[in-house]
Amino acid sequence: MDWRRIEGALAERFHHDGHRVVFWHDPEREFEVVLVELALDCVSVLRLDEHSALEVKVRLEQEDPSGRYVFYAPFEPPAPDQDWLLDIRLYSASFSADRASMLLAELGLSQQSLRQHLADRAKFFVSRERLERLKKLVSPADTEILLRRMGGPSCCCGM
Repeated sequence: MDWRRIEGALAERFHHDGHRVVFWHDPEREFEVVLVELALDCVSVLRLDEHSALEVKVRLEQEDPSGRYVFYAPFEPPAPDQDWLLDIRLYSASFSADRASMLLAELGLSQQSLRQHLADRAKFFVSRERLERLKKLVSPADTEILLRRMGGPSCCCGM
């Protein structure tokens, strides 16, 4: 996956939209490995599974009241009555990345109807080599049927 796209989208939340805090929930942990690659100017990434809510509040409100943060959570957002960070969440932005949409963009496919088709074959796209080979074969107007014909049973589309 192209982590630079994620980095660009997050940077836009801070620089263009002017947010100080961005919550990023990733319950499937699809983008956990991307965290080490992110290089956002003057923005810290905090994993909410590694820091307590009290620690986060103290850091944000007392230790670094002007700092900018991405709060990455490899779980679903809590219910409002269970969310110790709700007050922060109310003035912050949220961010989400979905692998199928990013694959569509990376492959240059224009058919939004292919999102579920690609999502159903997520294991195939773990291999960067297969993704690169497929990029050479597809064109923007390709459909699910054309993708299936390209590779037969060994292709992402025949899985």
